[in-house]
Amino acid sequence: MNVKSDDERKSKVLKVRLNDKEFAKLKQYTEESGLRTMSEYIFNSILATPIVELTDEELAPEKARLKEISDRINSIAIQVNQTEIFIPKIWKKFVRELRKSRQGLRSIKQNLNSLP
Repeated sequence: MNVKSDDERKSKVLKVRLNDKEFAKLKQYTEESGLRTMSEYIFNSILATPIVELTDEELAPEKARLKEISDRINSIAIQVNQTEIFIPKIWKKFVRELRKSRQGLRSIKQNLNSLP
């Protein structure tokens, strides 16, 4: 017989009210997760998942790059709308900048995915 110590025994109950749609989603997510019970799924979703805080300082370079990209898109759109001339050279430069930004965001995502 597997007897749990007082520290291991789960004695607290948390009641949560869900509507039918929310309950169906919870049931679906539990089944898709491969966990045995909704309780396990909820526990893993809430308590076993680390909370990660990214500071503005860490995200500043990517935010600045994305702002530059959005400004560039606007300037290209204004230029094309005013002149009805599309300059491929400008577009190629923009695409290079966009790729750099995408690489930076991928790096952030990989760091997040590597967390336990």
